Amino acid sequence: MAVINPWKVVLDEGSHCIIRAAEERDAREMVGHSDLVGGESPYLDYGAGEFFYTAKEEAQVIRYARAAANSLVLVAVVSEEIVGTLTLQGQISERLKHGAWLGITVARDFWGTGLARALMGAGLHWAEGNAALRVLYLLTHPENARAVALFKNFGFEEQGRLKHMFRSGDHFEDALCMWREV
Repeated sequence: MAVINPWKVVLDEGSHCIIRAAEERDAREMVGHSDLVGGESPYLDYGAGEFFYTAKEEAQVIRYARAAANSLVLVAVVSEEIVGTLTLQGQISERLKHGAWLGITVARDFWGTGLARALMGAGLHWAEGNAALRVLYLLTHPENARAVALFKNFGFEEQGRLKHMFRSGDHFEDALCMWREV
C-alpha cells in the first residue's frame, strides 16, 4: 500500500506543515488547490480553471495510488489547508512499472519557504525505499530555473527536450525531461 507516515516540517518562514499521504476526502480541496496554482504559475501544464480532474476523478487517482505499489500522492497541509502536492504516478504495464512520473505543486504564498524541498524529500524517501521503483521521470519548463535547480539538487539529470510541448497563446515552449534512478 502506497502511504507514508506523516512528516512534520517547520518551513523557513516558521509555518508548521504536515506532509502526508492524500486521502479520498482530500479530493475536492486538491482540485481547488490545483485550480489555484494553475493561475499562479506559468510553468504548469494547465492554467487557471483548467485543472483536468473533477473531485470524483481525483478521488479515483488517490484510491489507485493508495492501492498501487509504485504510486504515491502526498499533500502538504498548513493550518488545515492543502498548500502543496506531490504525485508519483507509477506505470501499469510490466515493461514500464519500474518507473513513475513525478509532479509537484506549491501555492504561491509558500514559494521560497522550503515547502517544495520538503515535499521532494518526503516523496524521494518513499521512492528510495520502494522495491517496485527503479527510476523517476518529470517534465518541467527549462526557464523555471528554481525548479530545475531543486530537481538537480535531488539528483535529477537532464534527459532531453520535448519540442513545442507547452503553448501560451501563439507562443510554443519546450519541456525539459529529467530523470533519476532510485
